[in-house]
Amino acid sequence: MFVHSCYLHGHLISKDRWGCSSVVGNTLANKTIREAISDWYFDRSSFQVIDTEDDVPRDCSSTLETNEFNLNKLEMAAAAGQWLQIILFFFALNIIVMMNNKVNGYGTMVPLTLLSDAVAKGAVCLDGSPAGYHYLEGSGNGANSWLVYLMGGGWCSTTFDCQSRVQNSPMISSTNNIAAVYFDGILSPDQTTNPDFYNWNKVYLRYCDGSSFTGDVEAVDPATNLHYRGSTIFREIVKELLTKGLQNAQNVILAGDSAGGLATILNCDRFRAMVPNDARVKCISDSGFFIRAKDLPNAYQRESYFAQVVELHVLLLALVL
Repeated sequence: MFVHSCYLHGHLISKDRWGCSSVVGNTLANKTIREAISDWYFDRSSFQVIDTEDDVPRDCSSTLETNEFNLNKLEMAAAAGQWLQIILFFFALNIIVMMNNKVNGYGTMVPLTLLSDAVAKGAVCLDGSPAGYHYLEGSGNGANSWLVYLMGGGWCSTTFDCQSRVQNSPMISSTNNIAAVYFDGILSPDQTTNPDFYNWNKVYLRYCDGSSFTGDVEAVDPATNLHYRGSTIFREIVKELLTKGLQNAQNVILAGDSAGGLATILNCDRFRAMVPNDARVKCISDSGFFIRAKDLPNAYQRESYFAQVVELHVLLLALVL
C-alpha cells in the first residue's frame, strides 16, 4: 500500500505534486505524484519510506484556496471541539477539487452513473437516494486495467451531523444537480501528462454515506430516515463494475483521499478478494492515515469523535475483519 499522510488533501487527482505547484521540495524524492505512483505500482523502484518535514509554506496559495485564514479557523474550531465545521470544510474541499480544479486542462468531464437497482440492493446514500459513481471506460492496452477512486469528505458522528450533511452538502445525495465531475491528475485521460494510466478504466465512487464506505446498518432510522449503508454501497458498486469488465482485470488500483483514503485502508483486503486472483492489485491512501499520537493536538476530542462514528455506523465489523 502507498500511504501519503500529510495534511493537504486531494492532490492525487488534481495536482502534479503534493503542496504548492511551484514547490518541488524533497517529498516523494523529487518526483511528481504520478511518477512516484507509477514507479511504485510497476515495481520500477524499491520500496522506501520518505519521512520529511513539510516543505510547503503555511501561507501556500493552492487552487483549493486553503489560506492562512481558513487554517486558523479550523484550528480554532478544533480547539473548541466544533468538529462539524471541520468535517463540512473538508467535504467542501473535495467538491471543489472535482468540480472546479481543472489544473492543466487535460482532464475531462465524466457523467454520473446511478447504481442499478440501488434501492432494492440497499446501496443508498444517507438520505435514501441511490448511490452512484463516475465511470470512464478504458481502451487499447489499458482495457483490462482499472483505477477505482474513493471520494473523501469527512464523516458524521451523530444523527444531527448526518442530517446536516444531507442538508448542506450537495454531493451527499444523487438527487441534486451535480451530474458530472472533472477527471484530472492520475484520473486524466491525457497520454502526455498521465502516460501510465491515461487509457485505464477509471471509476470515481461518490461519497454519500459519512462512514468511509464502511457503515453497516440494515435498519432505517424512523425518526430521521437516515440510512447507514457505506459498506453496502462499496460492495454493490464493485459487483456492478465486475460486470463491466473488472472481472477480467489484469492491473487494479484502489485509491482515495481523506475519508476516502481511510476507506481505502479499511477496504483494501475486501477489494482484493473481489477481483481476479491473478490481477496485480495495490491500494493508495492519500491523506487518509490519521495518526493516533500521545501529543497530537486535541487528541482526546479526535478519539472521542471517531468512537462516535464507529458506534453510529456500526463499524466494528469493518475494523476487525
